[in-house]
Amino acid sequence: MLMDIELQTEGGNFVAVVEILPFGRLPTVVHWGTRTFALHTAGERPADGALPVYREAFAYLSTTPAPGKPRPGDNLNEVA
Repeated sequence: MLMDIELQTEGGNFVAVVEILPFGRLPTVVHWGTRTFALHTAGERPADGALPVYREAFAYLSTTPAPGKPRPGDNLNEVA
């Protein structure tokens, strides 16, 4: 069974109600289409039966290949 969550713009305007899997702990971020939403509701789940609210967040996809670049100053030639 899926659960409903509410998606809002960054300013709190309604976007949509969508379904997600009923995780024991709400996910911090939900991707919906090309949009990204971060958990806005305080706590695990609203106690009064209201839907968990996610607000749109600015997100960027880095194209740096994994595992990423070393930290500045790290000496990769040192033997551990």
